[in-house]
Amino acid sequence: MNSSLKKWLLILVPIFLTVLLIFIFKEKSLSKIVEEQKLNLAGFYTKNLYSLLGKVGLTNDDIFDFAFKGRLPLNDERDKFIQLDFNDDNYNNLEIVDNKFEDDHKELGQFVTALNLSKDQRKKVDSILSSYRDELEEQILISSNNSMAINTNLWNLHKVILADVASFASGITPQP
Repeated sequence: MNSSLKKWLLILVPIFLTVLLIFIFKEKSLSKIVEEQKLNLAGFYTKNLYSLLGKVGLTNDDIFDFAFKGRLPLNDERDKFIQLDFNDDNYNNLEIVDNKFEDDHKELGQFVTALNLSKDQRKKVDSILSSYRDELEEQILISSNNSMAINTNLWNLHKVILADVASFASGITPQP
């Protein structure tokens, strides 16, 4: 190839590409393109996933049990649950256990009774617990072939709920 043609190609190709990109980005901003690609990627990974805990229908008793014992029911019968385990080596473990809740969720009732909560205070506890329902339901996803995806934020959420309930309880003045 002749040297003058190479020189012109080196000049014209970048100019052509620049003009082409200007027309492409004129229609869509770069942020819109990036956002669309994020949604496409998220859709690709989550199109067959649904909330396992949403299917179970978490109750305030379940959320209270999760805060204090680190366990969540995995089915409507509540004979299988997921148990969070915190060990001394800063490793968080997870166990799926086939077992009946030995106490049938009496903890929340015992908590209310032990603190002698008024109706308004009970509503406040229920409000605190139910405020975490949607976020908890997003933490464990399952696919149609029973593959499970568990958000590592589940351990932090456990601590936050426990702290929130404990903070509420610390502000309660015991009633005779």
